[in-house]
Amino acid sequence: MPPNSTSASSPTTVINTINGLEDLATSTLKTIRAHALPATPHIFQRLFRHFSAPQADLPLNELLALLAAQDVTTADALAADAEVVQEGALALRDEAGRLVTALAGTEAVLARYGAVLDGCASTLGPKNSESLLVQSVALLAQETARMSAQNNLLVGELRASTARVGKLRQSLAVVRQEASVDGLTGIGNRRAFDARLRRQLGQAKRNEAAPFCLVLLDVDHFKRFNDTHGHRTGDRVLRLVAQMLTANVKGKDFVARYGGEEFAILLGDVDEETAAAIARQICSRLAAKKIVKRETGEEIGAITLSGGVSLVRVNDTQSSLVERADRALYEAKHEGRNRVHVAR
Repeated sequence: MPPNSTSASSPTTVINTINGLEDLATSTLKTIRAHALPATPHIFQRLFRHFSAPQADLPLNELLALLAAQDVTTADALAADAEVVQEGALALRDEAGRLVTALAGTEAVLARYGAVLDGCASTLGPKNSESLLVQSVALLAQETARMSAQNNLLVGELRASTARVGKLRQSLAVVRQEASVDGLTGIGNRRAFDARLRRQLGQAKRNEAAPFCLVLLDVDHFKRFNDTHGHRTGDRVLRLVAQMLTANVKGKDFVARYGGEEFAILLGDVDEETAAAIARQICSRLAAKKIVKRETGEEIGAITLSGGVSLVRVNDTQSSLVERADRALYEAKHEGRNRVHVAR
């Protein structure tokens, strides 16, 4: 190569690349600040990718709405978790305090009872008078009654404590169940999806399960739909999508609301084309549904979905698998929506 040629790694090229990255990062941070979005790695990555290749992504306003919905959901879940943990910890602390108090009272009575027994043992003997024997027996009877009463109190407190702890355990079990279920649609939420995906990835790496596919589906033009028909109708659409997904997968497969108007399906023991066929069938059946606005009886146009499918690979992480499906989803959006793309 001639000395004056510019190679791919020349100082000029490196400087231009760095300047370009700085401009992209600046645009990304300005957008995060301007729209008051949480400065999370996920949001930074999605916006950075948008500014890198906006022609291959959603319109910025749709992307911002999607990111805001996803992270508000996550933040609410974390806040609810913190509240539940705090309430549970306070309840257990109070219960422990009650038991310590009860045991302390029993310990004092036991110590007194022991002292009385020691005193009687040292006082009584073969030469003691009958009156002293009667006094000792009366004293022992009195302290035994006191000890019995205290023991009954302790038994009652232990039973009550067992009942209270049992109720707390039931409450926590209900909270744990609710924490993994999306309140609007009744299917798994983002947390449940993350846990299930982590488990299936681990099984796949240990060869304990057949390969699986991730399908991401997003309701087309959902913000526009909400603005036109109202959030109540939008909520009904999200519930309908969840029902459609659940009705079209097998029992061992997993369906979740990934965030906002985006849904995820984990399909076991299928290849990409089979997973894509299932996703397209879901899209087709949903589009054929007649949606009627209850308040007015107005018939609403078809609801369509765009989807991305990715088959798990040997070295996949949660992020890499989701990222491939996400890219395929946004390719489907870019090419006109109402279609499913397979990640390559």
